[in-house]
Order: sequence, then structure tokens, then C-alpha cells
Amino acid sequence: MLRRHADPVFHETSQTDQPGFALIPDEAPLHISRSKNVRHVGDANADAYWLILIMTLPVMVPLTQNTGIEIQRAKNRHKARSLIYVLTSVIDIVICVIFIPTMGYWATAIGYLASIVLGTGLFMNWYYHTRIGLDMVYFWKNMLPTIALALIVTAACLLGTHFLPVNSILMFLVWGVVYSILFLSGAMKVSLTGEERKKIIGRIKRKVIR
Repeated sequence: MLRRHADPVFHETSQTDQPGFALIPDEAPLHISRSKNVRHVGDANADAYWLILIMTLPVMVPLTQNTGIEIQRAKNRHKARSLIYVLTSVIDIVICVIFIPTMGYWATAIGYLASIVLGTGLFMNWYYHTRIGLDMVYFWKNMLPTIALALIVTAACLLGTHFLPVNSILMFLVWGVVYSILFLSGAMKVSLTGEERKKIIGRIKRKVIR
């Protein structure tokens, strides 16, 4: 578990060198979800795809740090998190009020993005690092290979769709399977320890034998 100093709260989880967080990939791969979106809602509403990306991708940051939230609660230090969420909500509202007349619905996406980046992103990572005692630099260093893997797989699939476009339900399913296989194969290598890989492979073998 991530730590910088001895603390009873971290004692049980500090026996491993791996961070106690997990990066959860987006359920709909980027290279196929836009094609599906445009097919269903039409080109006139194609901006909905980019709005969804802007408003969902930043949520991956707090989702990777759920363990940190539980540690914070165990230490009874969640007041700051609640206050910063109130503040960032106010920032979101102010941005919307100011920019909606000129930017329309994009202002709501920008306001939400700003609240997530400032609150759960910058402030909470600083708070975990300086007040809770978690080594967030170590955490993000360990997360970089998984993030890089997701970007590489997405880029490769985007390139592939130029040659085999997603123009049918069948191709949608094919690219979904390709993305999943590539990402899972890479994650087994860069995201898991040798012991974790053995456990997963062992469980798969037991399922197959049954």
C-alpha cells in the first residue's frame, strides 16, 4: 500500500509494494463508442459523444482512489473532502452561469470538468499526500504503465478502424472484442505482479478443468 510513514491504519495493507488502487478502464472503448453514438442519434447530435467523454473520463481519477477514501474515513479526516466538493460545486455553477450565454452546453461540460480536476484531482491528491500520508507520487508512477497501455491500445484500434470501419453491429462487436483482448493481455503483463498473474491463471485453469 502507498505510505510514507508508519501508521496503524496502514499496517495491514503496507506489506505489498503495489498500490492499493486499481485503474478501471472505460466500459465503452473510445474507438467504437463514437461510431455507435453517431449511428443512433445522427450527425446533428454528434457533440453528445464529446460531451460524454469530457464528463466521464475525469471520473476515472476518483474511481482509481477508492481505497484512499476508505483510509481517509478510517482516520476521520473526511471533512476537508466534503468542504472542497461544496466549493468545486460552486465553481461549476459560476462557470455555467457566466459562459452558457456564449458557449451553450459546452459551458456545463467545462464547469463540471473544472470541478473534478480541481477537487478530486489536484486537491484530493495533494490532501492524500500531505495530510493522510499516502505517497501519491509513488502511486501515479505505478499507474503510468496501465495508463500508457490504455492509450496505446486505443490509438491502435483507432488506426485499425480506418481500414476496417465500424459500419455494422458485427464490426462493433469485433472491435469491442479486439480492444478487450489487447487491453487485458497488456494488463496481465504491466498491471499485475507475478503472484497476481499466477492466481488469475490458476483460477482460469480451474474453471476450464471443471
